[in-house]
Amino acid sequence: MHAVPSLVIADLDRTDCVAGCDAKGECDPGGFGSKFSNHTKCPLNVCCSKHGYCGTTKDFCGKKTVNRPSCSSKSGPMRRVVGYIEGWASTRSCDKFTPSDIPDGVYTHINFAFASIDPKTFEIVPASSKDPALYRELTNKKKTDPKLKVFIAIGGWAFNDPGPTVTTFSDIARSDTNQRAFIKSLISFMATYGFDGVDIDWEYPAADDREGRVEDFDNLPKFLSNLKRALKQSGERNGLSIAIPASYWYLQHFDLEKISKHVDYFNVMTYDFHGAWDTPKSWLGNHLNSHTNLTEIKDAFDLLWRNNVDPDQVNMGLALYARTFSASSSSCMSPGCLFDAGGPSEPCTNAVGVMSNPEIMRKLAGKASSGVLDKTAAIKTLKFGSTWLTYDDVDTWKLKLEFARSQCLGGAMVWAISQDTSDGKFSMQLQQATGYKSKGVSFLNSTTFLGSGVFIETDQNEPNGDASDNQCHWTNCGQKCPDGWAGVRRRDSDKKTAIMTDDTGCDDNRERTFCCPPGDQPYCQWQFFNNGYCIPGCGPSAGMEVGSSGAKCGSSEFAQTACCKGDTSGLDVYRQYEWYGLEKECARDEDDSPCGWDATYDQLLTESWDGSGDQNCYDSKGNRGPRPLCENTRDTSKPHFSNCIWSDDYYLGRTDTVSTGTCNSNCPKGKIKVALQSKNNKCGKGTSAYCCDVTISEPIHRLGDDEMEDAIKEWVKNPTCPDITNFDEDKLSSRSLENSDYDTDESASDLVKRAGLDRLAASLTVVQVIEKLMTFPKTSRATRDINAMVTKYFKPIWPHITGAYVAGRLWELRDSGKTTLIAAWDFVCNIDAEEKKAEKDGKAPKGTSFCHIPMLDTYDPGSLQDPRGGRSDADISDIFGPIGTINDSGDLKFPFDEMLWSSDWVADDALEKRGKTYGKRREFEATCPDGITKVAMKSFTYPSGDNGDHLADKNGDDNKYWVDNLGDCFSAIVMDNGYTGDGNQYISEHILELQSVPMFMEYTMGVQKRLRNTFSPSGLPLKAPFNPEAHSLLTCGFWANDFTYGFYEWQNKYGNAKPVEVLFELLGSTANSIHMVNTEAKFNGKKGLIWAFNEPVADSTWTSLYARTDDATALRAFEQLMLVEQVFPYLTNPSIKTKLLSAHHDVIEFLDEYESLYRTQYPNNGPIGLSDMWRNFMTELLSKMQQWTNNWLERRTGKMLDNWHAEYLRRQAATRALTAAGSPAAAAAAAAEFEALKHLNDAYKHNRQYSAYVNAFNPESFLTGALG
Repeated sequence: MHAVPSLVIADLDRTDCVAGCDAKGECDPGGFGSKFSNHTKCPLNVCCSKHGYCGTTKDFCGKKTVNRPSCSSKSGPMRRVVGYIEGWASTRSCDKFTPSDIPDGVYTHINFAFASIDPKTFEIVPASSKDPALYRELTNKKKTDPKLKVFIAIGGWAFNDPGPTVTTFSDIARSDTNQRAFIKSLISFMATYGFDGVDIDWEYPAADDREGRVEDFDNLPKFLSNLKRALKQSGERNGLSIAIPASYWYLQHFDLEKISKHVDYFNVMTYDFHGAWDTPKSWLGNHLNSHTNLTEIKDAFDLLWRNNVDPDQVNMGLALYARTFSASSSSCMSPGCLFDAGGPSEPCTNAVGVMSNPEIMRKLAGKASSGVLDKTAAIKTLKFGSTWLTYDDVDTWKLKLEFARSQCLGGAMVWAISQDTSDGKFSMQLQQATGYKSKGVSFLNSTTFLGSGVFIETDQNEPNGDASDNQCHWTNCGQKCPDGWAGVRRRDSDKKTAIMTDDTGCDDNRERTFCCPPGDQPYCQWQFFNNGYCIPGCGPSAGMEVGSSGAKCGSSEFAQTACCKGDTSGLDVYRQYEWYGLEKECARDEDDSPCGWDATYDQLLTESWDGSGDQNCYDSKGNRGPRPLCENTRDTSKPHFSNCIWSDDYYLGRTDTVSTGTCNSNCPKGKIKVALQSKNNKCGKGTSAYCCDVTISEPIHRLGDDEMEDAIKEWVKNPTCPDITNFDEDKLSSRSLENSDYDTDESASDLVKRAGLDRLAASLTVVQVIEKLMTFPKTSRATRDINAMVTKYFKPIWPHITGAYVAGRLWELRDSGKTTLIAAWDFVCNIDAEEKKAEKDGKAPKGTSFCHIPMLDTYDPGSLQDPRGGRSDADISDIFGPIGTINDSGDLKFPFDEMLWSSDWVADDALEKRGKTYGKRREFEATCPDGITKVAMKSFTYPSGDNGDHLADKNGDDNKYWVDNLGDCFSAIVMDNGYTGDGNQYISEHILELQSVPMFMEYTMGVQKRLRNTFSPSGLPLKAPFNPEAHSLLTCGFWANDFTYGFYEWQNKYGNAKPVEVLFELLGSTANSIHMVNTEAKFNGKKGLIWAFNEPVADSTWTSLYARTDDATALRAFEQLMLVEQVFPYLTNPSIKTKLLSAHHDVIEFLDEYESLYRTQYPNNGPIGLSDMWRNFMTELLSKMQQWTNNWLERRTGKMLDNWHAEYLRRQAATRALTAAGSPAAAAAAAAEFEALKHLNDAYKHNRQYSAYVNAFNPESFLTGALG
């Protein structure tokens, strides 16, 4: 808190004042006016002391207290568990952490920290070029946990540090124009990467030390209001949260009451209360104290309660790291002792005063419980030499969250998941403390496997699954049903539009609506009106009691009863409860147990003096009393009410509630109204509501690798098809997953339920394993583990089926309209047929089928370079030599012959395997400065053919490189696991291209022939590499004579081998193929074109093959873009970069050796610096290649984006017109519109992210020796 000296208001007008006479108090303690104080009241409604200063302690508040929320429940699952993951965690030198390392089912929300904002355009941009791949990896986790929400967090502390973005948030909040640009960009960004919401982390508005403006206080709520409104209009991706500080100093600049109306929840940063910044001159001084102590957390929340913040909107911040201190004395190491500085930095966090949880675990040898527990502060303390720190684990989190529940908080928040251990130790401990386990996580994590195909339900129920979102319930007063839900039709009314409503406990003519989720609706009635002479109860056939109202019963002492029946699962929770008796005989006698009157309903949930809503109850003696609601506790497989509270707004500390005694009968967000009570409660007026969560107690056991392996081993011994004959016919029916919200985890659970949990065949276990292998992100750790396991046990029996084959088969099986579960079932049940298929046609899919990228079956020279595009044939021959043949054999000149895109590839429209061959020697020429003289040279033959196996036999490198599009039309990655028969054509690739040799010669002579400042046929600029040695160029004779033919000193050492031949041989030849690899032909062709500064696809070719706005053409176009985008990531592949640098270094050593012999031969010549010239040449060459590729992709993706935007608008207009006309063609038009939108989104992704791929390569590596 901000500390200021005391000032006595009464002394301000003394005439003998000699200093500080113009000073004013912060606040007016009572009637002094603006002459004596700056503000009438304190920020955040804290107390104004008699001296005119703001604070929260007794010195400021006297006997005034805060109306704190209060809930009786101190257990049960938290409704929200939010975790941040740091984008930079994947690049740490150690303790790297990626989204795939996050345990499933622990978090309700995961926030990616952080995206940035362009301070000029106010558009959202990734903070790092590597982040988009992490976005996809993170949002892919929603496939495993469909209930998970993923937000993009924007800003952060560093975002508001001095620099270009220091005022960006403020600039946005103060301008409608800037807000529109930001919001438009954000909505597009979220749609592109699959984010469900946004977390605003502005640190901090209006703060002087953070370049804030005074106007930020008023502008922030307006900005958030506009943002939330726009997000709601954009569709389901409308989540909005805000991170707020826990300190008064910064929090005073947030108008909490206004902000709370526009955000879904607050992430309160209740950590970092203390750190190395607590210097001797600071207000707190340099005293040891925990940065997460519960005492200060409690005080921080009081600031929220003073401002009418709903506790259900609040998430308590928790830390997965420690603040460390170097104590002043090793004899005084406890809270309150002095420290000299932050603790020493650790290797991975590399920051003074910080230690991550993995680093703590290494100190403790993995024993998290080793620290000393302080129950009051809810922290654990550790000492290492003179280092003192506190940290949190399951024990301290349980204490903190017990307090959170007692104050009715809606959730917990963690900074940061990425500071966890690689095995997720602390996330799993956090789950124990929060009690949350996502119901969406698959069946594989829901049972205990005993081996031999046996599963049993465990007695130890772990965290409950939230079922509130699939149970019918009453809304709060005046609210509508959730999106997609329906108000239940009232069947006792003649009006077909009448729905079940109830105004009991509501004011201002508002009412509640009984709503049910999509699907079968229950049969509901208000029983029995009887012309105002109401009769109590539902009767024998009307079903269950879900409410009561006396509003229409003016002629009766009884209330009507809301009754529902039907098989819908939306009533499952109500079936577990029974109200005692009928009005008025509905109270139990004083000495009787409230429950037990029915053997099924044996345990009390609650009692109400108004029963289910508006009833009067008496016991057998005529005394008024409460009506008990009793529960069937035996059936744990069904939903039950839990975490219940009596809600009346007293728990919020609302001023209007407390001062007037008028209760509000609404339930906190996420809870369901079970009962009402207006009698015998603390309210003078109004009604209390009994509000509960709905949860299912699920037996949870994480199926480990050993257990999966046992099931697979068991099954391959006797591969049978699982019996699912009794499975729901509808769920086995063919359907398109693209247009279905069908939940594979739900289907798995149903399948298990039908089969019986006590004995489940190993074959069904294998189905589940196969389903996960098909659907998990391909680069995730889980996928790799299952992949290896399947390959290990399948391949000895079915030689052509590997884990990679299984993962790819999903996309073909999906195309037949099956769900993922049934696709996996089909695979398991037809495993022998799958083996024959894989063996017969050699097409082990690799994930490209989903985008339906076609193979380029024939060679089209126009796709490489279009002679009509503007460059003359002579210009083309400068690079490739003459287009056409070089001898009677008809072989094309380089690079066409290396790519082998010739007619002998084609036979029956398929790529055929070729025998072992040798690539022919190639002729090159370098032009001398006179423009006439040519330096002629030839490369050497090299191993080729046999679809790459010949080269692999020669150099021992079995890797085959190809581009995997990861199952969509945007994401791609270079893989090295290609193999003969996988449908690709692999060719021998010189990683350091042979054409570099004549390019280098011209570069050293200052000749701009191959590489020159010009324009491409499509008008894109081409830049020649810069030569810093332009003042000392080499002569034509240097290359044409001595380098071509050798000289005495050279021949004395190398004999008849010519220098130019030695250079070509080391780059790749039959005698030396160590620097060569096998690469897929199309992809290698793109690399060769880019290296030669040719357009990857000529304009005329693009126009004829890839420009049409139909679905098939779009997919072919996306293939071309992905191949080009992956050229530079290919060069940074660890194996490729090693070979590239090795070849580069061999050239350097060769040039140094050549120059040494040359100067021995010609001692009067000075140093030449050939190897330095080569380093500069390679650096400049690759830099200009990057620039050229970026320019081409910018133009090509921009045009594609424009074309598909226009096409989308055209299809949208057609859909609207056909819909308005009632045409049966409207459905097809809508589907076509949706396809156009998908292509538009993919084009947008390419347009925004191509540079991240291209710039992944670092040309400076040729100077420093390290790529990436």
